[in-house]
Amino acid sequence: VFPSIKEGTPFACIEAQALGIPCILSTGISKETIINEKNVTMLSLASGKEVWADKIVLYAKNRGNEKTDLTNTKYDVRKSMRDLKELYERCAQKRNL
Repeated sequence: VFPSIKEGTPFACIEAQALGIPCILSTGISKETIINEKNVTMLSLASGKEVWADKIVLYAKNRGNEKTDLTNTKYDVRKSMRDLKELYERCAQKRNL
């Protein structure tokens, strides 16, 4: 459950989705956090604590288990390492290193 007023990309939510754990996010969280729409619900904080509580109970009873493969996504650590290596190589070439 991520009831943030304003937040960028909470990586705990990315990890939870990858493991098939359902997530309830406030609308104050960046939509780019969503990598598996089947396991994510976005709610406004203005919708009230009852709506949030009902959704939490529903998710607790019906736990998702659809894992999400992060391979070749922007959250894939191997892809990130390759991208960073390429960036360093381009910078080194520009400086003739």
